[in-house]
Amino acid sequence: MFVNFLYDNTWLILVFSVLFLMGEVFHALIFPINLLAPLFTALGTVFLVSFIFQLLYYVDGITHTNFAILRPLTPLISLIIFLIVIIVEYVGIFSEAICRVAPTTPPLQPPPNVPPSSEVPPPAAEGEGKAPKEKTWEDIGSEFRGLLYDTMHKIRESINQKRD
Repeated sequence: MFVNFLYDNTWLILVFSVLFLMGEVFHALIFPINLLAPLFTALGTVFLVSFIFQLLYYVDGITHTNFAILRPLTPLISLIIFLIVIIVEYVGIFSEAICRVAPTTPPLQPPPNVPPSSEVPPPAAEGEGKAPKEKTWEDIGSEFRGLLYDTMHKIRESINQKRD
């Protein structure tokens, strides 16, 4: 009988497992990329709560413990838990980002040997007065490859930072 219950709710178990997995994958990444983690974690929590309610209704069917009175409150409870999880997750992410950035940023000070009232002329732009070079598809392809390399390198660095 319990095996039939698990079989009927296999999709629910798989969905919240995959959502929690995606949440953990995004948690392993650095700050701007990990902003999706709370969404996956909160959605996984909603599906987990739904599974727990299904389990309570199953137990109610066997033991007649009157868990059925919770059935109208299920959407409200799921919404409250979703909001709590998403708020707590985002507070954790932003507090970690602030703690990581705050001690490492030095205060802004004027460079030495430069009087505060002096004006420094802006540097001349490279190739000023020349016609702009037209971009070829090879240039665009090399820029795109560089973008992909930089992105993968940053992801790898963030994963290595989380391990340390």
